[in-house]
Amino acid sequence: MIAAWYPQRQRGAMIGLFRWAQPFGIGLGIMVGGLLAVRLGWRAVFGVLALPGILLALAMLFAPDYKTRRIDTPSLDCAKPGLRETWRFIAGNRTCN
Repeated sequence: MIAAWYPQRQRGAMIGLFRWAQPFGIGLGIMVGGLLAVRLGWRAVFGVLALPGILLALAMLFAPDYKTRRIDTPSLDCAKPGLRETWRFIAGNRTCN
């Protein structure tokens, strides 16, 4: 979805933001959950922290759909490399230092 919604020049930043949001959300959820558990009790935490998930799920109903891209499949008559050729290719590929 990120590749479909954002131009190529912004994709790196958007993927970085997406990858950063998960640990941030987990940490924030633990802190807010602990604070709410002390003040309201542990049962109330489940209800309060479920609200953002429900709101995001509802918001995704209105998110624009991304266009699927056709993937060209190779023809069946082409030869596929064997295990030995594959290992030679991997071993022969050196990174630049």
